[in-house]
Amino acid sequence: MLTRSPFKSRDDEVITGVMGATGSGKSTFINVASGSNLEVGRGLQSCTSQVQLAPPFYLQGRPVTLIDTPGFDDTNMSDTDVLRAIAVFLAATYERGMKLAGIIYMHRISDVRVGGVSRKNFKLFRELCGTSVLSNVLLVTNMWGAVDPAVGAAREAELSSEDKFFKPVLDKGARLRRHMNTAASAYAILMEFLNGNPAPLRIQRELVVDKKDISQTAAGAVIGRELQKEIKQLRRDAREVRAELQAAEEQEDWYAKEELEQQEQALCKQIDGKENKWRALTQEFERQKGELHEVLDVNAERLRRQAERAEAKHQQELNTLKDELAQEEYIYRQKKTIIEGRINRVKRTQSSAAAELAGDQAEGVQGESAPDSTKARRPFELLRDLENVLKRLEENLRVLEEGFRAFEKDIHAQIRRLEEGHKRNQEQQNGFFANVGWAMDMWFRAVGDGFMRFFGFK
Repeated sequence: MLTRSPFKSRDDEVITGVMGATGSGKSTFINVASGSNLEVGRGLQSCTSQVQLAPPFYLQGRPVTLIDTPGFDDTNMSDTDVLRAIAVFLAATYERGMKLAGIIYMHRISDVRVGGVSRKNFKLFRELCGTSVLSNVLLVTNMWGAVDPAVGAAREAELSSEDKFFKPVLDKGARLRRHMNTAASAYAILMEFLNGNPAPLRIQRELVVDKKDISQTAAGAVIGRELQKEIKQLRRDAREVRAELQAAEEQEDWYAKEELEQQEQALCKQIDGKENKWRALTQEFERQKGELHEVLDVNAERLRRQAERAEAKHQQELNTLKDELAQEEYIYRQKKTIIEGRINRVKRTQSSAAAELAGDQAEGVQGESAPDSTKARRPFELLRDLENVLKRLEENLRVLEEGFRAFEKDIHAQIRRLEEGHKRNQEQQNGFFANVGWAMDMWFRAVGDGFMRFFGFK
């Protein structure tokens, strides 16, 4: 399956796709969950015209990356363009080992009825996913604040019980959940994917494993049939305009003739455009997937160089701290040796003074006469002075040791923080967002600006 160098991904990473119709709240959900600021549309105007990745966040210690996708009713893209954009992303990333831990399908509970556009979006979603991964699918209703709770509950029951809505996928393992537009609600939904089994979607298997043409995939076939219906209707409209045009020529209504000719040209242009776009779908898909792989390779090399620089900087900072500790330890041991030498000398002097004092006292007893008071006082005072000196030296040694241990503890804490930060940076670099987020952004910019010119390729 892997046809390119695999991502340096983390085993515990939770990669989740978010799909649904335009205006269903995909970007809003992602922003609430991740704290990101993906642009949010207003009304039915789409702001997601490309696949976007939100920066990862952590849930129960697991990194979570959410993927925003355009809807098939996108106001800025045709269904063919949306299919190609999603398929390019899913195929290219699957070829490098990416599997989604879960897929969320957003639906507005505020919709009075499920119209044709919503049904088409859901049908295409089902064809993209297939049936084998439905246990990884959550159907999430939102915008509950815009409806009466009883009305919303009734709509939810209808969605889950009708064969033309959610019932078929719920029967095969998908689950229905509510999103209340809070971070806690979003986290509760996403936590259901933490212990799942990531698996490829149907379109990933079709394109990568089965090597199908994109137009031959289940989702591609649905769009192809819809497109043929549109083309047939346009041809009927063109025939009607042509009949009216012939009548206008017979009646010599030149004003009507000119207007009808313009209508006929416009219809023919639409027909040609749709046919050409469908014929070019496979070619464009392969071209754009190849371009995305080129950008992913560029990003992999960028990350490799960045990792090398980070590792060199990390080792330099680590060695600096270790050198500081070694130098401080050398000074500490030198001072400790000096103080301990002084302590030992004082103790030897104490022993000599104590022996002298004991000898003087013994002489006094044997001679049965009082010892010379001046002579007796000197060893006694010396012992007292030596005891004070010894206390000061031992205190100095204690302060020296405490100071070094505090310094050593601080250095070890700095090393630990440095290692932890380096590990986090490595985890981020090995994460899906680092491998794909920058590349996706650059690729979409390049598609709009001319891929070869944007990256300076030949």
